Amino acid sequence: MPKHWGGTAHALINLTTCRYVKIHNMTIINSWTSGIWLSDCPYCIVNNNYFENNRIVSVAIRDNTSLADAESGIVTDNIIKAYGVLGIECLFGVSDVSISNNFIESTGDSYKFPSYAFDGTYPDVYPKDTTFNRPTSPNYINPAQLGDGSCIELTGKYTDVTSDYNNTIIINGNTCNSGMCGVRCEEMSMMATVSNNAIRNCQEGIFLFSANNITCTGNAIRRCVNGIRTDAMIDPAYNIIIDGNIIE
Repeated sequence: MPKHWGGTAHALINLTTCRYVKIHNMTIINSWTSGIWLSDCPYCIVNNNYFENNRIVSVAIRDNTSLADAESGIVTDNIIKAYGVLGIECLFGVSDVSISNNFIESTGDSYKFPSYAFDGTYPDVYPKDTTFNRPTSPNYINPAQLGDGSCIELTGKYTDVTSDYNNTIIINGNTCNSGMCGVRCEEMSMMATVSNNAIRNCQEGIFLFSANNITCTGNAIRRCVNGIRTDAMIDPAYNIIIDGNIIE
């Protein structure tokens, strides 16, 4: 993988304009950038995989606007030990995505992967060159951007102004632990249901930022600085339903 965080690599598995693909029973670890990117790949399933130490995002569902039909997919029953910026991300206007029964922890670049892991001595033999910046260096580049650090995040309308809004996203039955944010819906994400998730030890449990048509029901949010937070909502904000959650 490239030695610089942007580099030329995007993910260990990077699929574009594919249909009906199932990524199943994989171990996806130690990516300098991301684990899986699915760009313009309708009707795909990411199921029963193990992710660890993928520095940017473990699973990204992306609509890069090159196809006329909507992105769709299922991300379910994965174990994600991120130690990087994001666990699961939907961006640039994806539709009809189900994210359920995943276990996700440690998002926000908390371990500064891979800088913490590779010091040029066995067994961490890469890299050795002096241009490699450790987290303590003033030239170190943190891949996290403002608002990152979520176990699950819906984002991207303003990043690509030609894209549609994210819509019809189901986030159900996930365990989100020790992230900057458990679930974040932002940038005009529409028609998302966040339900029956267990969110623990996060700065923000559920954060709705500049979003509409969001339903939050039946979530158990524990030991978070903020349980459910809204900010910069569209004026007027509409169809925001927060009901039947446990926050302690």
